[in-house]
Amino acid sequence: MTAVATSRPATSAAMKWWGWGDDDVAFSHDDKPSFGPFLKDHLGIDVERVSEHPPKFSDLDVPAPQIDASLRAALEAAAGEAYVSDDALDRIVHTRGKSLRDLVRQRRGDLGRVPDIVVRPGDEAAVTEILRAALEADAVVIPFGGGTSISGSLEAPREETRTVISVDLERMDAVLAIDPISRTLGPVEVAGTGRVASRPVGVTTRTARVSSEMSP
Repeated sequence: MTAVATSRPATSAAMKWWGWGDDDVAFSHDDKPSFGPFLKDHLGIDVERVSEHPPKFSDLDVPAPQIDASLRAALEAAAGEAYVSDDALDRIVHTRGKSLRDLVRQRRGDLGRVPDIVVRPGDEAAVTEILRAALEADAVVIPFGGGTSISGSLEAPREETRTVISVDLERMDAVLAIDPISRTLGPVEVAGTGRVASRPVGVTTRTARVSSEMSP
């Protein structure tokens, strides 16, 4: 099947399917004339060397989704029809995390076992109904938070024959409380990334990571 990117139900910017970060964000060193020489002198890296580019998305061989109509209907009833997607790009983004191993294989066009459907619940009740539907259909459920996993936990086994459901929790990102004494965030829903944590003015998180912008 030739990959076709269609509309996707998203509440945030689309992630790169082949690399880190948002699809519309790129790095340029044109305004940093000392950056290239520094890397070459200290690390032996030539930033002017033309490297291998990832394949075009349209050239990927994305398998057709395998999902029973009754299961899809149950997922749409749980999350809302607008938040159930079998879009090719959406499914590829949810295939793996962002470890070096993940990204090398993605850039080679080695897609592995692609999820059949991506579902975005809006609350705990919707998650419960999604899990109930998956259990009844003997489907595989893989939770997807910020998409920055480096443990391989987002990837289904290549030989998996059951329907694979990626449950993207990006809609569940509410800041539930703020500690007025320490001026830190209290409970935050499961998809509360660094972007969400930066919403309240004058408060901080209790910890900070390099990947906090994208990670829950």
